[in-house]
Amino acid sequence: IGELARISEEEMLQRFGEHGRHLYELSNGIDERDVELDEEIKSVSHEYTFDEDSRDLAAIEDVLLHLSQKVSRRLRKNELKGKTLTVKIRLKGFETHTRAHTFTERTNFVEDIYHPAKEIFSKFYKKGMSIRLIGVRMSNFDDPYVQDSLFGELRDEKKEKIHRTMDLIKDKFGEDAIHRGKG
Repeated sequence: IGELARISEEEMLQRFGEHGRHLYELSNGIDERDVELDEEIKSVSHEYTFDEDSRDLAAIEDVLLHLSQKVSRRLRKNELKGKTLTVKIRLKGFETHTRAHTFTERTNFVEDIYHPAKEIFSKFYKKGMSIRLIGVRMSNFDDPYVQDSLFGELRDEKKEKIHRTMDLIKDKFGEDAIHRGKG
């Protein structure tokens, strides 16, 4: 592109005709077309890199809970529910692993995300491992033509109200205003 941008517009016209003008403009950052954004969200994730490699399981579980809360909240803000949870684990030396869990029903509830994420991590973790980064991602969002469960909405109505109330408190008083226990 840089080489193309150094050629004059006249020379581009001589070599390539009217198409040469278009190439000249594009190579020089001139483009009147509207920018089109792909607004469909494919996944929602958060990651945390430890300042130093960590072997502290309690600290790692705290981070998993915090990441699960952030993912859960973003899902609700975007009115999404995911069916696939992926946990990303980066070890000392930047060796990276991912493990996934697929739910029977789509969810955006923090406890539905945190408990399987913790279980995935526990199955992966071997004594003495040093963890550099941990991440939580939800994907595989709503299919408007598929209903996961006949009674899921009724069963989850109370949980939904609790989560929305916590979101309102955080919106008004900040992210640290209210926290969920590990439970």
